[in-house]
Amino acid sequence: MRRGPLLILSIASLAAGCVHEHRVSTLRPVATPGETIAELADGRRIAVRTAPADDPSDSARWMTVEPAGAIVDDATITSYTTVNRRRGAIEGMFMCGLGGVAIGAPLGLAAGDSCSGSSSCFLHFSRGVRAVTSAAILGGIGAAVCGVLGYRLGSRDVYKLNRAVIPEVSACIDSHGADAALTWSF
Repeated sequence: MRRGPLLILSIASLAAGCVHEHRVSTLRPVATPGETIAELADGRRIAVRTAPADDPSDSARWMTVEPAGAIVDDATITSYTTVNRRRGAIEGMFMCGLGGVAIGAPLGLAAGDSCSGSSSCFLHFSRGVRAVTSAAILGGIGAAVCGVLGYRLGSRDVYKLNRAVIPEVSACIDSHGADAALTWSF
């Protein structure tokens, strides 16, 4: 078996499957497009979705997909991952399209003129035309392959709880006037 196509497919899969990591101060849910997977403190990974809170003054909360409707406590979640397939397709097309152009242009330049020294040449392609043509063909192939792979794999946003010390400023009003206090916890 030839390793070339497998290597190209592996590199394309890595380029198409983008992961973006975000450090956040709370794992309270936000409206997320696509699929959402929560990782719990005990190591389990479950599919979740946002559910509106019963009280309008409270924020949304996490609810499981299977079994439907079970509420997940925020304290048990260590991180959550959202998968956006449309953005994955766009990122994959962009990265592999640029990669195809970056490989195709030097290959076209290295090929040289098509009729160098021959008097019976029907079509003459210069080095520049070959570079542009090769870049367009390989860029188009890369964009098409990684667009499909990017859609299949999806672009992933991983939200992890930031465990760093986060100072909080709070205001307090007492009989002597208004003050501000800086507090933090470990």
